[in-house]
Amino acid sequence: MDKGSHESMTFREGIDRMVDRASLAIGLNAETAKVIQACNAVIQVKFPVRIGSKVEIFTGWWAIHSAHRLPAKDGLRFAPVVNQDETEGLAALMSYKCAIADIPFGGAKGGLLIDPGNYTEDQLREIVRQFALALARRDFINPATNVPAPDLGTSAREMAWIADTYKTLYPDDVNRDACVTGKPLNRGGVPDRTEACPSRKLRSHTITPPTVRNNDVGHRLLEIVLPFQCLVAAPIATQVVTAGVALTRKAGCRLTSVRNDAPPERCSGEGMRYRRHSAIAALSRS
Repeated sequence: MDKGSHESMTFREGIDRMVDRASLAIGLNAETAKVIQACNAVIQVKFPVRIGSKVEIFTGWWAIHSAHRLPAKDGLRFAPVVNQDETEGLAALMSYKCAIADIPFGGAKGGLLIDPGNYTEDQLREIVRQFALALARRDFINPATNVPAPDLGTSAREMAWIADTYKTLYPDDVNRDACVTGKPLNRGGVPDRTEACPSRKLRSHTITPPTVRNNDVGHRLLEIVLPFQCLVAAPIATQVVTAGVALTRKAGCRLTSVRNDAPPERCSGEGMRYRRHSAIAALSRS
């Protein structure tokens, strides 16, 4: 495949190409591979929300790549670059990850086309509520079948809003609090859930020996440069802060600063395109 065809390949097509290559490597029947690649269902919803003196129309998606195990689940992304192709592709990746690790979930993904920074907390709460209503009424949020989690642009706060909305629709569902994961602790959330994902990434990432230098006040600083694919991770600075605090408590270090000034970079992979950020976390040993 030439460079031009790489550039015209969508995110979802890039994932399918990787599956094609894996299928050839293990001798999987081509028709079976196509069945595995197919997204079982995807819904697009459009809903109005009054913002101040005007009404805005929002667009969101929920994709179920595979329901071979239930519930199907993964993160709910809020970003101004979300689209159906990305949502389907990430749902497929969730299916493959769970299958490889033998985790009893199907693969799904959700997204809302929005820049959360442009809205107040009250406005966001109403937007999330209307999005949750649009999905839950169509059974695309359900404790037994479709369970969202925090992702880019969302957190335990948004999960609590979704759970509250689901409860108003189905108050008699004894499993209603399980309609989302990643809830706040006082709503049945799991301790250290926020730290777990970035900590795992930091532990598993291969890091070359860090650069040690002295700053103006004589502290020894460790600069760790970590590349991440922003399509599959929360903002890198947030992850470094969260994991840095969690992983350095026992090491006698403290997190002094995080810099995330490297511009997004468009990179071409084998049939995939992704953006990569570099962040520098400075740790001061006490």
